[in-house]
Amino acid sequence: MPTEMEGQTPPYARIADHFRTLIQTGELAPDNRLPSIRDISTTFNVARQTAANALSSLESEGLIKILPRSGAVVVGPRKAESELAVIVELASDMKVTSADTLKASGELAHHLGIDEGSPILIVRLRRL
Repeated sequence: MPTEMEGQTPPYARIADHFRTLIQTGELAPDNRLPSIRDISTTFNVARQTAANALSSLESEGLIKILPRSGAVVVGPRKAESELAVIVELASDMKVTSADTLKASGELAHHLGIDEGSPILIVRLRRL
């Protein structure tokens, strides 16, 4: 249960921080449902729009997915993020020759497990 929240941080950000911590510590696992906007607004004593903004913030970070008329669920770690450490290790003896950002097409987005139109980074490397 959240404690009295103080400080200059906006209420939606404090609520998002609360759920972000629960997700990052594993207390909320992938496929777990978050409380409803109504329940969040009651628990944190905020307007429903503030609760909705907190969930939107978490969704934009890729931590949850908001399902229309069904609520919000925790998603698994993004494939690209979980594999980043491996890529960095492999690339330690390489030089970046170019890097481009583009939006993921439908097939590529599906393959990567991200939403269509999400930005992706294309990096070209050369072995040293």
